[in-house]
Amino acid sequence: TSREPGFWNLNFSLFRDFPITERLRFTLSFIGYNIFNHVNFLEPGSRDISNANYGLITGAAPARSIQIGGRISF
Repeated sequence: TSREPGFWNLNFSLFRDFPITERLRFTLSFIGYNIFNHVNFLEPGSRDISNANYGLITGAAPARSIQIGGRISF
């Protein structure tokens, strides 16, 4: 059974093609992961009750990430 808090995430992508010539085109892309930068905590620490971190949440999933790219196709 998982004991971690609920995970909420929203990813987004946007692509646009720009024709340059009949055989050549440029594609611009924008990709965003966790675009609202919502904090998602990882599961609690050790399952050993004698450990000092027992039951504590000591980490979080990666924050927002954005990628912008371009591609030329011929």
